[in-house]
Amino acid sequence: RFGNISYLSAGEMKLPSLFFFFSISYLLCFILWYTNIRRIQTGQPSLFSDAGERPVVYAIHQLMSLLLSLKVLSVFFECVKFYVTKNSGHAELWSFAYYAISFVKGFFLFAVVLLIGTGWSFVKPFLNAREKKIILAVLVLQVINNIAIIVLSQETEGETSYARWSGLLHIVDILC
Repeated sequence: RFGNISYLSAGEMKLPSLFFFFSISYLLCFILWYTNIRRIQTGQPSLFSDAGERPVVYAIHQLMSLLLSLKVLSVFFECVKFYVTKNSGHAELWSFAYYAISFVKGFFLFAVVLLIGTGWSFVKPFLNAREKKIILAVLVLQVINNIAIIVLSQETEGETSYARWSGLLHIVDILC
């Protein structure tokens, strides 16, 4: 395009700018979310609620802030990975950074969803022993599953074993 060499396919050439746009969009959402939480904690009115109702910031809201910041980093590193690949043909360091942040984000997302599902911080500020054991077991299984999916994504998609393992890992993901 315009005489510049690109190592990406025609369908992937727009991805660096698209991922950059989304990382900026997520960053703006994070700034808005974090500003709203800080306003509520300092006693100022919320940006999104009525004046008569005083919202409460729970610990889960702080975890969601961290989760949103991880999403910003994940999308930004994917943008950089595609940009470097486009210009040089390979981006091992940026691929590692993207996969590491994406792994942490996926793990953290699953943990937050589990905590919300158990009613932690909204209904009750504690978890009983049974709930802790279930969350630990599901999180360990999810970590192993995410690692296996990353390893599987490096394989050839046309192989028989790829289809079998991909289906099995999706079933484990659904069960989690």
